[in-house]
Amino acid sequence: MNPLWGMDPVELVHREAEAGIEALFTDANGRMRRWLGRVFSQKTVEELVEYARRVGADPLGEQGEYHTLVLSSPLHATRLGYSVIETLEVHGYYLLRVV
Repeated sequence: MNPLWGMDPVELVHREAEAGIEALFTDANGRMRRWLGRVFSQKTVEELVEYARRVGADPLGEQGEYHTLVLSSPLHATRLGYSVIETLEVHGYYLLRVV
């Protein structure tokens, strides 16, 4: 399945990284749990793509594999700071509580 107007998910995730988007993985299913608490960026995009391929996940998380909190982008005046409070597991889905 190709999300976002039929575009290739791998191309789109690279575009996001090239645009300077940085995002914290705040929740993930079991396959993507390894990424919980990590930051998506230009430095990690290729690792994310390869990992998603290996576990059969969409690199954009369009099938609910994960969700993120954008920390920095060209639209942000400053980078969003955060602190991790705890990690929770609810019915096989992993959640990061942050403030």
